[in-house]
Amino acid sequence: MKKQVYIIISIVLVILIALLALANTAATDINFLFTTIKMPLILLILICLLIGAFFMFVLSMSSAMKKNGEIKNLKNEVEQTKRELGQKTEELERRKKNADTQLGR
Repeated sequence: MKKQVYIIISIVLVILIALLALANTAATDINFLFTTIKMPLILLILICLLIGAFFMFVLSMSSAMKKNGEIKNLKNEVEQTKRELGQKTEELERRKKNADTQLGR
């Protein structure tokens, strides 16, 4: 079901992008400091979209890397706590056995 929703949303987005391309075929001038470039408006829109997507990807990757580091630290902490719990359990069992031996049980 999830995959079907994803496919339907993808098709709708492709249709919207195609309509946007058809509606924005006029050429436009772009001024870069000392030069002027003429290109279709849709090409300019798509280039800006790709640049924005790239920056969002880079920002999300840095955020994901921070979260992965935090998850790794927390897993290490959990493992350390498990080891400490195991040691405490063994110590408790030893003390219980010693107490039983001293009481003659």
